[in-house]
Amino acid sequence: MVRPPLDYHNAAMIFQHGEDSTAYGMAVKLMRKSIELDPTANKWLLAAAIDRYLLSKDEPQIYGTQYRKLDDGPWRLGDIDTTVISDEERMEYGVETLDQQREKVKRMNLKKLSELQEEGKSIDEIIGVIKSGNNKQSEFDISESGINNFGYNLMGQGKTNEALRIFKLNTELYPEGFNTWDSYGECLLALEQKEEGIAAYKKSLALNPNNKGAERIINENE
Repeated sequence: MVRPPLDYHNAAMIFQHGEDSTAYGMAVKLMRKSIELDPTANKWLLAAAIDRYLLSKDEPQIYGTQYRKLDDGPWRLGDIDTTVISDEERMEYGVETLDQQREKVKRMNLKKLSELQEEGKSIDEIIGVIKSGNNKQSEFDISESGINNFGYNLMGQGKTNEALRIFKLNTELYPEGFNTWDSYGECLLALEQKEEGIAAYKKSLALNPNNKGAERIINENE
């Protein structure tokens, strides 16, 4: 019996979280089989498994999916050989380009917006920091993903109305980001604002027709 591609993908995910080169090597084999059966499958997990396998053998990664943080030191990109594959190949596998990876490292070492909350800042004060900051110069992560993560942080605390303000702000700062609208829609639905939530999901789907999650939620709620 031939197993469906998703079975191989799910098995690869388990081995991907192993602790040695044997497990990572198995993840690579399973993901290659998954992609062989379904060439349209997301290839990021294969790139990550290959990188982990190489690093586990004290060899440099080639895609650039693995980041490391030692004790209290800063985040850094794991050792990488940049000569093996091109940025075009990285993008084909859903991996950031080398320049994007360098920017990601910088962003990972910025302060999180949740630290402002921990200092006792109000949501209005935090929004003020976001609006007044320059994404290139701010000491806080006010990137699209940084703001989005803070929104989910608030939702996790049960502060859904405050989260809604953050998600809405993110759509205003990054209107072309399909994920900002996706998250905004999720929060609206959590607050039982169904019509507005579906409209946000439709905006997300228009920006990214491959957003199957948004498509599913729209179909379930219309």
